[in-house]
Amino acid sequence: ANSGAARTGDATLPAPACLVLVSPSLELRSAGGSVTVNAHRDVMLCPAAFRLLLAVLEANPKHTEPPARLHAPCFSAIHGSWAGLPPVFVWAAESEALADDAARAAAAVRAAGGHVEEETAPHAFHEMPVWAHAVPEGADALERIAQFVRRSLQGDFERE
Repeated sequence: ANSGAARTGDATLPAPACLVLVSPSLELRSAGGSVTVNAHRDVMLCPAAFRLLLAVLEANPKHTEPPARLHAPCFSAIHGSWAGLPPVFVWAAESEALADDAARAAAAVRAAGGHVEEETAPHAFHEMPVWAHAVPEGADALERIAQFVRRSLQGDFERE
């Protein structure tokens, strides 16, 4: 989140009105406990997938030297600054491997004094709002996200 927000492009462009994190992955090296706890519940992400991704990235020598080490904020956003972000909406499924990362994102925004709205959905799956066209609960989640974006664009939240 933070590295993406920091690199929005041309400095002459206005800052984003808000950020929306859906099933965010915050740290490649030490994924949260939900990766293991939800291994049998998350049909899209499993511990082996995280290990494979990490092995592929670590095999590239460019990822072992600064500034591109895998614990650098560009790979592992939890290690970056969460200060000064616009309002943030964090969505995750209770049963997904990235549920802990979503909770960590919300906690990091709060700790930095930012505005965050967090939704952890029961009986849902990884990135379910993306499936809004096919899954009614996904459509409902996407509508709540859209409401947050509309409120952000209207300036309903003070920038911290």
